[in-house]
Amino acid sequence: MFKRLFDIALALAGLALLSPLLIAVALLIKLDSDGPVLFCQRRVGRGLRCFTLFKFRTMIPAHDGGEITVADDRRVTRLGRLLRLAKLDELPQLWNILAGDMSFVGPRPLVETTVNRFREDYRWILDQSRPGVTDPASIKYRHESVILGSCSHPVDYYYQVIMPDKIRMQKAYLGRQSLLGDGLILWRTLAACCCLDSTPAGAEHSAAAQFMRIGAVRARPQPMEESTLSEFPAFLAESAEARGWEMDAR
Repeated sequence: MFKRLFDIALALAGLALLSPLLIAVALLIKLDSDGPVLFCQRRVGRGLRCFTLFKFRTMIPAHDGGEITVADDRRVTRLGRLLRLAKLDELPQLWNILAGDMSFVGPRPLVETTVNRFREDYRWILDQSRPGVTDPASIKYRHESVILGSCSHPVDYYYQVIMPDKIRMQKAYLGRQSLLGDGLILWRTLAACCCLDSTPAGAEHSAAAQFMRIGAVRARPQPMEESTLSEFPAFLAESAEARGWEMDAR
C-alpha cells in the first residue's frame, strides 16, 4: 500500500515537473524522423496480465528486426541513441505507473515470448510485484546492448546467460525490498543516467572484451553453453561499478 502511494505521488510530481521536457522530446522526435512520437507495446504485468507499455519512439517506424537491441543497431534513430543513453525514452512510463500497470522499482516488463521462456520464474516474480521502470538488474545491465553487440550469437547469450542472471537478481530484490531500498535504487539509477558514456568503464581494453572479439563465442550457429561466457556481463558491470554509478541493467 505504501509503495503504491509512493508511486502515485512521485509519478504525479514527475509529470508536473517534467512536462516541458516531455513536450520538447516529443517535438524533437517529430523533427528527427517520420513516425509516431510514442512506441506502444504489449508487455506482461502483475499476475501475468498484459498491458500496453509506453515509451518515446527511438527506432524507425517500420523494421524487420528482432526484440533484442545491440550496439550500433541500425534501427535506432540518431536522436533515439541519445534518448536511450539518458533513459529519457522511459519517461512516458509515468502514465503506466499512474494507471497501476507499473511501479518505479520492480523487474522490467517483458514481452510475452520472453516471459514464456521463463514462465515459472515470472509467475512467482510477477505475483510479488508490479513490473518497474528500474531495478538492480537494470542498473547492472545498463550497457546490455554493448555486451550483446560483442557476441556472435547475441540471442543465445541473452537468453542463456543474461536472463538467468536478471531473474536471480530480481528474486533477490523481492526477498529484501523496502521503501528505503527502492529510494536507493532510484537514486543510483538517476546517477547512472547522468553518465552518458555508451561503453562500460574499461570494456574497450578488458580481457573479457578482447576474449569476445577474438571469437570466444563460436562462429558456428549453435547454442552457447552458459559456462562459456557466464562471467562476461558481471565483469563489465563490476568494471563500471568502480565509477560509482552502476549497481548489481535493462
